[in-house]
Amino acid sequence: MHKVLHGDSTRAKRFARLNKVRNFEMDNSEKTLSRRKALGRIGLFATAAYTVPAFATLSMAHASSGASSASEASEASEASEASEASEASEASTASGPSDAPADADVTATCGAPDSDGYAACLIANGWEGYVAP
Repeated sequence: MHKVLHGDSTRAKRFARLNKVRNFEMDNSEKTLSRRKALGRIGLFATAAYTVPAFATLSMAHASSGASSASEASEASEASEASEASEASEASTASGPSDAPADADVTATCGAPDSDGYAACLIANGWEGYVAP
């Protein structure tokens, strides 16, 4: 019978240890839930703080959008005085002589564009890129 009592006390100790572990787990889960609740509340607060100004400005814009009559035109203002003339700018550098021949020179030298030897005449005179008008 003594063994039975000893066995019961061991069971009681095991039960007490299990209860301590369960209580510890419950305390931690309650802390986790309270952290979750706090984070959820912070999220809701941040969302509200972000959206309330946007809705407030929308309602203000809506309230001020009522139709009103047009105001009368104001009188024209007086003309301002003319400003002084600016100084003349420096002259630009002159461009070199043009390599393109005058149409009259080409016609006088090589003849009409449809004549024989026209292309050879242009090449001989250095006018390869010349295009007749």
